[in-house]
Amino acid sequence: MKEFIVYLLKSGIVLAVFWSIYCLFLRKDTFHTFNRFFLLAGLAASFLLPLYCYRYPVILNLGLTASDALPTQPATSAPCASGVWPAALAIYALGGILLAIRYFAGILKIKKLIQKQGYTQRDGLKIVKLPGATSTFSIFSYVVSSSSYDASEAEQKLVYEHEKAHISQRHVADLLLSYMVCITQWFNPFAWLYLHAIKQNHEYLADKAVLQSGYSPALYRAALINHTLNAPVFAFSHAFTQYNKFKRLNMMTKKSSQPAKKLATLLLIPAFAAFFWAFSEPEYVAKTTNPQPSAQADTADAALAPALANALLNVTADTTRAKKPYVIVDGKEYTKGLHTIDPNDIESISVLKDEAAIQQYGKKGENGVVIITSKAVVITASKAANQHKAKHNAAPQARTAADSSKQAHSSAKNASDAKKKPLVIVDGQEYSGDWNKIDQSSILSVSVLKDKFAVEAYGEKGRNGVIIIKLRTSE
Repeated sequence: MKEFIVYLLKSGIVLAVFWSIYCLFLRKDTFHTFNRFFLLAGLAASFLLPLYCYRYPVILNLGLTASDALPTQPATSAPCASGVWPAALAIYALGGILLAIRYFAGILKIKKLIQKQGYTQRDGLKIVKLPGATSTFSIFSYVVSSSSYDASEAEQKLVYEHEKAHISQRHVADLLLSYMVCITQWFNPFAWLYLHAIKQNHEYLADKAVLQSGYSPALYRAALINHTLNAPVFAFSHAFTQYNKFKRLNMMTKKSSQPAKKLATLLLIPAFAAFFWAFSEPEYVAKTTNPQPSAQADTADAALAPALANALLNVTADTTRAKKPYVIVDGKEYTKGLHTIDPNDIESISVLKDEAAIQQYGKKGENGVVIITSKAVVITASKAANQHKAKHNAAPQARTAADSSKQAHSSAKNASDAKKKPLVIVDGQEYSGDWNKIDQSSILSVSVLKDKFAVEAYGEKGRNGVIIIKLRTSE
């Protein structure tokens, strides 16, 4: 639902950009055919461009081996608990339906009137005389005028020639597309301003067609002034006197504009570059490596690398890609991004999602919370204790052959431990299956314990790290 709201917002922005460029640089110029296609391109772009989203890669340096598999099952976000969005969608749908009914009811009404009154042929036009018509207008292939309209033959010919231009240039197709945009964007003032701009440009095109047919500009301007100034009765029609007659008179006498002014449309390039940048979304990519383990390497790091990957990606997969989770490192908010954190520097990590995150951190946690404790904090905390202990053990002790043998045995054991899998606890119970296959949408929170924290909590079973998973069904 939120995605649809964002789509409407993007569509409205596209309309605003095209309308602004037209009004600022093109509206007062005389290349009306170019303007027509420019405005039509704006309508098409308002439907299509919001469907595209530029995604830029964000590399997560997770230090994984090539054999470590990340979960591939897509996660589904939790349903929106608020009733605001459904209410907004209902209001939006109601407005669009009422507007569509109004417009298409007008078409049916004029169709019935035409069938009732009939029409006559004149110069290839279907002329319909209606008693209630207050102005001459065209709709589809018909020209409607008042049966009581009294004007000279010359004036009627000019009026009909004007409406004929609307029909032959198929301006009604532009209006149909415009009204589709207005129905979907009825709440957006730019949609209605855009419709006005298209209709006004249609009048300029029809006026130009009449004058290019060889009629006297003075006679045509006189017919325009003498004709009744009233708005059209039906939505999809073109009236001879529609819109400001004085602007049309000025446009008739205006010299042809310089073609170079069309270059103003190049402003669309930076405008839409900014548009795509503003709505771009990060695409998180796990960078896998195949590091060579050293003798001093922390054996739990290799075993917990997939856990760290899941813990980091579990939030970013469930949230809107354009938003980031709330990250806390060593008790402080961290704003540089998860991809800047080296997993080898992490002592423990916890991931909170949905309700659990919001309950503890409020609005900041609506996109998930990642709580990280770095090794630097643990080292600093234990440094004083180690220094105190060193004072009481100042006398060096000679290393015996037995000690060397014991150390070699311990190193071999640690090397073998690196190949073991971490202990997985799901809802308080030890889990022996492949934890990568757990449905991510059912996970409420994930915690990862390493080193002495894992051993203190779970003994020797936690030597290779512990992954603690809490499922939604356990609540």
